[in-house]
Amino acid sequence: MKYFRIKNIRVVFSTFFFSCFFFCVSSSAADTLHTGADAGNASGGITSDTGVSSETETAITISDAFNMALSTSEELASRKEGIKQLEAAEKTIKSSFRPSLNLNGIHYKYRNEHNQTNVWFSASYTLFSGMRDYILLKASHASMEAGEMELAAAKRALFLDVVSAYLNLYRTQKENIILKNQIKVVKKRIDHLKWRVSVGRSRRSEVVAAETQLAQTEAEYTENLASEQSCIQTLSFLTGMEDVHFLPAEPAAVKAMTLGEYLKKVESREDILAAAKKADAAAYTAEAENRKGMPEVALSGNYYPLKEPMPAQDRLWYAALEVSVPLYTGGNIAAGKESAMAARNAAGIALRQALRSARNGVRTAYSDYEYAGQRYKTLKKAARLARENVRLQEEDYSKMLVTNLDVLSAMNTAQSAETALLRAEIEMLYAFYKLENISGAPLK
Repeated sequence: MKYFRIKNIRVVFSTFFFSCFFFCVSSSAADTLHTGADAGNASGGITSDTGVSSETETAITISDAFNMALSTSEELASRKEGIKQLEAAEKTIKSSFRPSLNLNGIHYKYRNEHNQTNVWFSASYTLFSGMRDYILLKASHASMEAGEMELAAAKRALFLDVVSAYLNLYRTQKENIILKNQIKVVKKRIDHLKWRVSVGRSRRSEVVAAETQLAQTEAEYTENLASEQSCIQTLSFLTGMEDVHFLPAEPAAVKAMTLGEYLKKVESREDILAAAKKADAAAYTAEAENRKGMPEVALSGNYYPLKEPMPAQDRLWYAALEVSVPLYTGGNIAAGKESAMAARNAAGIALRQALRSARNGVRTAYSDYEYAGQRYKTLKKAARLARENVRLQEEDYSKMLVTNLDVLSAMNTAQSAETALLRAEIEMLYAFYKLENISGAPLK
């Protein structure tokens, strides 16, 4: 009877000790899974274990990345040069409003005759050309303004490229944190299972199952590290910074306006304004072509300070009033009018299409943002329930109510839920930035 009591006390003590030990391990695992998605946020950035020297790590925000990309982009630099060409073309047209003055010289050598040398000044000025020069100047100015708007639109497109690269890097680094914490949890569980095997409370197959999951998670982590490096290279290309390990800060919380507010903004989007300016330029050009049949009036004159042999004094200079009226050009003027009218109509159609496409894009982007937000809220609840399920499964396992496979399955579900929640958050953020971008809202 005494032996039975001692044995019973030993069993109770062993069970109590095992329960306390398992509760500690379970609490640590649940806490690690819970904090996996939030790691690195306290410092406003993410620390990634990729073997890169800390001296090359650079914290960066979306604004920082965009400002660096603005000074690096070759496309923007090329567009700026295009605007300079348009400015030069406008100056060329302005020059037609001013008179021209030339110094001319010529020397003739004749056989068996006296040589002849002429030096003279020539001047000319167009008095009237059907106002074509003035109209073409307005067309040139509209084209230059269209070029400036297209440059601003290119900056907007570059901003969205930077946001995409930034968020992809942020996502991969956060996924790496989740995977690293999952690896720690599984390793602790393997150590605990090995202890259970040593005391005869678990099978060796349970250890093998946990080790299999560990190997798969480690392989996924390695693959994600490669994705992180690829994202870093993309952001490095856009910003022009090489041999830098970026640590993107956590994006700020976002809140969208109403659909009606976004639709009002879209008409002031830079590419829409550029299309409108192109339509204006085409209309001015068509008007100038319509005036080609009008007469031209110009003044011209020469003055000869040196002419050998010298002419009579009354022939040292002359002035002329020239009038030119096109009577027949073989259909050239009519063809120019038809071409200019077709170009004007095409520019108007392009403007209407751009505006319709922009409005449709805003509606689509707004719908994407709304559904992304709903998905994020649903997955946030799913991730919370998955973490709770891990805790309950481990408690049941300590009471021998479930198997180790049930616990491992719960851990996998929790990891998948955390990863899905992270990706949903990134999709929602990108949908917001795309909505702001496509509506013509200020870049920020």
